[in-house]
Amino acid sequence: MTAIETIFGIMSRPMRASTAALTASSLALNDADNSVAHVVCLIKDGTITKVGFLVTALNGSPPSYNVGLVTVDASGNPTTTPHGGSAITGWVPAATGWNWITLSTPATANAGDFCAIRIYPGVTPPDGSNNISVGESDLIDGSGSTGNMVFPNSQRFTTSWLKRGGSDPIALSYNDGTIMGYSVDERDDYAFNTTSTPDEVGNLFTAPFTFTCNGAILGLPNWSSGATCQVILYDSLDNVLKSVTIGDEDYLGTGDSFIRVYWDNQILTSGSQYRIVLKTTTGAGVNFNICYFDFDVAGDRACVPDGTTFQGTSRSDAGAWTDTSLRLYFISPLISDISVGGGGAFAYGYAG
Repeated sequence: MTAIETIFGIMSRPMRASTAALTASSLALNDADNSVAHVVCLIKDGTITKVGFLVTALNGSPPSYNVGLVTVDASGNPTTTPHGGSAITGWVPAATGWNWITLSTPATANAGDFCAIRIYPGVTPPDGSNNISVGESDLIDGSGSTGNMVFPNSQRFTTSWLKRGGSDPIALSYNDGTIMGYSVDERDDYAFNTTSTPDEVGNLFTAPFTFTCNGAILGLPNWSSGATCQVILYDSLDNVLKSVTIGDEDYLGTGDSFIRVYWDNQILTSGSQYRIVLKTTTGAGVNFNICYFDFDVAGDRACVPDGTTFQGTSRSDAGAWTDTSLRLYFISPLISDISVGGGGAFAYGYAG
């Protein structure tokens, strides 16, 4: 065994546990200037074929927008020059929600390149009646305040470029399915109690290696006074392997809270399925809230660490589980040791 201290899954990045839906913050691209971008450092060599955005509103008949992967200037601001031999692609929005746009000419990526995903007005500018709004909600906690975010950064242009705190729902995709950024269709929170359907929610996962689990970390934006809840680790037969009860005295009361709970070491075996969930134990009106991401398609879960290893799971009154590949709850196991025998290895990488 190799001794480590790490988080496995979605919470290995400090996801912002907020009660604000992604549609709550956006920029209307409704004139010849307004633009949204996300500056990244490419994580590997390859071919980038798509970029994507969350469209939060669509008004009238929007014109064609320019979308692409562009270079950044000496100040770190996006330009209109295509990066990596790609081409700026014209795109006519047709629907709200997450939108992937295939580049008309893919970009050649080299690890370490700085570039920006950008959407901006085309030849015919949008106006106040015919336009879209693009989501700008911060998805990462502790990543910098507005105007001070150094890198990576989300940016908006109205009269000049403004660096914003956090990472917006903007992403790029390599031709092998690797995603940088956040291809998230929604972030919201689920408030529930023992009368709710479901009353037990979390994530199903298959252990990709044998490791020792010594607890869990959760993103809980709020809960009611007097609320109690169990954090439970199940095996594939619904046997309770570990369980810890938490209550409102564990909540800081400031919002956007991360809660860590610990239990005695539990070895999870490579290839076996487990569920790590939150189960409410208080009645009507006494709620726990847990955050989640929703995705347009299952493959978009690849934008978060080990996202395609996990999927959402829920049930009511200890009945049958319902699993969904289009949701991930903000709950992850903690790892204290990992088996890497036979020359095996593991790695976690930044993805935007």
